Amino acid sequence: MLILRLGRLKFPVIGFMLYTFGFLLGTVSGFDFSWSRFVLGFVTSFTANLSVSYSNDYFDVNLDRYGKPTSVSGGSGILIAHPELMGFSKTLAEILMGISLITSIVSTVLFSLPFYFPVIVAFANFLSWYYVAPPLKLAYRGLSELTVIIAVGLLMPGSGYLMSKKTFDLLFLIFVFPSMLYSLAFIVSVEIPDLESDRLGGKNTLIVKKGRHYGFILIGVLFTLTTLYFLTLSFTNLVSMIDFRLITLFSLIPLATISLELYKLKKREEMLGKSVEHILLAFSVFLFLLNCLLIILKTLNNA
Repeated sequence: MLILRLGRLKFPVIGFMLYTFGFLLGTVSGFDFSWSRFVLGFVTSFTANLSVSYSNDYFDVNLDRYGKPTSVSGGSGILIAHPELMGFSKTLAEILMGISLITSIVSTVLFSLPFYFPVIVAFANFLSWYYVAPPLKLAYRGLSELTVIIAVGLLMPGSGYLMSKKTFDLLFLIFVFPSMLYSLAFIVSVEIPDLESDRLGGKNTLIVKKGRHYGFILIGVLFTLTTLYFLTLSFTNLVSMIDFRLITLFSLIPLATISLELYKLKKREEMLGKSVEHILLAFSVFLFLLNCLLIILKTLNNA
């Protein structure tokens, strides 16, 4: 149970939904759904994503002593209470990354994927490891948000899209912009409760530099821009197979959530963890509904 808690599985679950979104998006334009490709790609993505929890807790253990873990931030707290698991956590992270790299190579050979697919997976693992690992320590050098935009907003759905369609095209480019906006909102959300501990530990995040109020406002702006983006697409015919009006409605869930949290924040600033948890839940619901829509579209196309 300690090992499972150390893995903070709610974050890999979000990563799974992003990978699934990319894979399903690649199938709606006529490509057959392949369970073998989906599962092997899932293993590649999930192990890379899961390794982050173990490596981040290992390299951030001293910083995490300054704060108190919440359901969405501050590390798991397991290594602070059980330092005997330190070596295990680092080793497991390395093993998971190794599995991710091996399965990416196997997938490339089995399914004739582009030669750069393993390169993309390796780069995602590189960013995940050096997010807090020395000597790069990207999150300590003001690169936290950019790292997550690339790794989460671009590479996670991108790996799924390549697994199903084997190439990037206009359809992926249309969706990668809102994906990156949401990934920025995601990392800003989980940084908000960690303001004091990150500042004491020397982590140079956007919230450390700008403060919590700025973070909540930024999340609201990002969610608003995403809704307006989908709304604009609903008036175009760029992708005739997808009804962007429905996606616009789905995007109102995160937007309404941040609006409500901003309204309530003045009354309960001590409950920041709950506010962030609600934001991440709303984002997860949006991803779930989007994936359901793509499954329905794929089913109708096959019929």
